[in-house]
Amino acid sequence: MRDQLQSNLPIMSKTLIPRADYQQLFRTIYTILRHEKADLTRSCVGFNVIGAVLLNEFYGIDARPVAGIAAYCVCAEPKAAIVFASERDGMLVPDDSGFHCWIETKDWIIDFATPIFPLIVKEQNVPDPGPKMMQRKITSAKESANDLAAEGDFFCSSQPRFYNACIEDVFSSSVPPRSD
Repeated sequence: MRDQLQSNLPIMSKTLIPRADYQQLFRTIYTILRHEKADLTRSCVGFNVIGAVLLNEFYGIDARPVAGIAAYCVCAEPKAAIVFASERDGMLVPDDSGFHCWIETKDWIIDFATPIFPLIVKEQNVPDPGPKMMQRKITSAKESANDLAAEGDFFCSSQPRFYNACIEDVFSSSVPPRSD
């Protein structure tokens, strides 16, 4: 199966994996999380830990899940962004009630939770962006959440200590972790 999937890898670098493969992986992960009765709007860790395993195993891509602060511009006019963080003393910080998990490779950021953004924006009073696919070059990330201006702009800041604590919580608890 690995050889069959790898033969589908694109020659050009618009995306790391073909859109159809991204959608198939998302649907597989979505089905697993629904079967486990996960709160999908708070399952970024599940989407992206499973996604990283699948990318490693079936595509031979060195992919690792990370967590921290993330922001995605979902509408330019009026400017609206989904921000996964809490604010303390004017700074964005990750904590149990505000963080996001995504996948990083050598050159790419992939997020298998973005197709459920329409469910998430209902909680955040943000315009519905419709389902999205997130596969972007790391170099296209903005320097800060304040720099988001155009639809599709994004900011991600991994926080390794936070991610390690988050994963430790996942494996020490039978209760699914809170996220997003």
